[in-house]
Amino acid sequence: CNRRAIEILKKPATEYVVYTKATINLCLEYIALSNIDSAMYFYDYTNSLLPNIKELDVYCEHAYNRGKILCLKNDYTNAILAFKESLEFATKQKYQEYIYENYFSLYQCYQKLGNYKDAINYYTKFTATKDSVLNRGGIVEATELKNMYEGQIKEYEIAYSV
Repeated sequence: CNRRAIEILKKPATEYVVYTKATINLCLEYIALSNIDSAMYFYDYTNSLLPNIKELDVYCEHAYNRGKILCLKNDYTNAILAFKESLEFATKQKYQEYIYENYFSLYQCYQKLGNYKDAINYYTKFTATKDSVLNRGGIVEATELKNMYEGQIKEYEIAYSV
């Protein structure tokens, strides 16, 4: 996945959605590695592409990444704001995976801040949403989203001979 994303980034940014999703995925990879500097680099790079994007799911993922980076910096107060912004986009798009991911992230932030009332509130929402997604075939939906993304990557590769 990273090799494809890197190859896409070597080409001119004409397919902004595919290009932006590649930078979002690289940002997520660096977040998973706790590499704040590289995550911030791809976050900022993604930020520069957003004026060309209309799809709300991109904004949802971008705000989510901001929250994750802020968590790595132990800035839980601002991370909460980012996760709430991501949650707003996810709710508008009915992007179930990010809805429950944001609920879980909000739970973690509030817990770190010692605000157990809000932590429990978001944990309850997380479990209810996650159970709902899994009961409605969320695993299939997640697979379909992954396949759709990989299809977009392949279309880009074919179009631009990556």
